[in-house]
Amino acid sequence: MRRPLALIDGQADEDVAGRLLTDLGNARLFAAQHADHLRYVPAYGTWLRWGDGHWGRDETRHANRAAAATAEWLWRRALDIDDPKKRTEAAKWAGTTQGEARLRAMLTLAQADRRS
Repeated sequence: MRRPLALIDGQADEDVAGRLLTDLGNARLFAAQHADHLRYVPAYGTWLRWGDGHWGRDETRHANRAAAATAEWLWRRALDIDDPKKRTEAAKWAGTTQGEARLRAMLTLAQADRRS
């Protein structure tokens, strides 16, 4: 049985294999998943986190943990792809995304996204 699809930009994300297999795709996914509680502020050079009714500096590296959660979501979603070739491709990218360089790229590119 397939898991429910996540909403990205207000639409069901049915094609992870074709849409999100780039650093920019990962950053856009991160922004869509975490914009309600994370914002990057260039003037401060840091991420802000929503908590206790206000925005504050992310001093606990929550943004890093959120990026890891996005990478794990990609892995779980890849396993739900019916087409074996697309599933393999998406799973390979999801595994690569869990590496330090890809996680760092996700956070760096997400800084420019207006949602984050």
